[in-house]
Amino acid sequence: YLPPELKRLIPLEIAGVSVMEIDGRYPCLPLVQAQLEAWGGGIRVGAQACAALYRAVKHRAPQTECMVTVAGSCIQTPQNLWVPIGTTLREILLSCGLKSEPDHILMGGYLRGREASWDQPIVPEAGAVLAIKEAPSKAMHHCIGCGRCMKVCPVGLAPVLIAQAARRRSGKTIKRLNAKACIACGCCSFVCPCQCDITRQTTEAARLQREEEAQ
Repeated sequence: YLPPELKRLIPLEIAGVSVMEIDGRYPCLPLVQAQLEAWGGGIRVGAQACAALYRAVKHRAPQTECMVTVAGSCIQTPQNLWVPIGTTLREILLSCGLKSEPDHILMGGYLRGREASWDQPIVPEAGAVLAIKEAPSKAMHHCIGCGRCMKVCPVGLAPVLIAQAARRRSGKTIKRLNAKACIACGCCSFVCPCQCDITRQTTEAARLQREEEAQ
């Protein structure tokens, strides 16, 4: 996603740590995980968390700010903002300008965001704030079994079958389908022609599998 002129500025090594480019389309998490396994293990740290960790270790500075994407049909100037943690959504939205009064404010994005209030404080894991007129549509039809969710799943799961098992709370089927491998990217819900909330059901199945294995 980087323009060539910026890409050339990224070093191949930083303080003795190799920098590797991961090719592929979003979400690239499975590729990163596969590379970690090839190296014999490791941990994943996001860009913001990595920067905050660096400041904590290098400068003994606590994380007090985070990057937030502000967008939506009601926003005059969509942009990324570096804001103090705890800043209210009202301050964030007004700083970008409003074309019209939003009927809904989402913290976290269209696919996984939750309804929020004007005076709710921003938290690091939010990532995005959306101001929109119409709320994201809910499921209006039952699954028609088209299989689109299985074609787009980046980790090769069968989201529709996992969702069915989650509704039945069938632990045996959930385990057989390896629901815990779900990365909650939202691709399955995004392509569903019936607007089924598959992501919510697969993440619930993943939670059930992890709880059962932990017992």
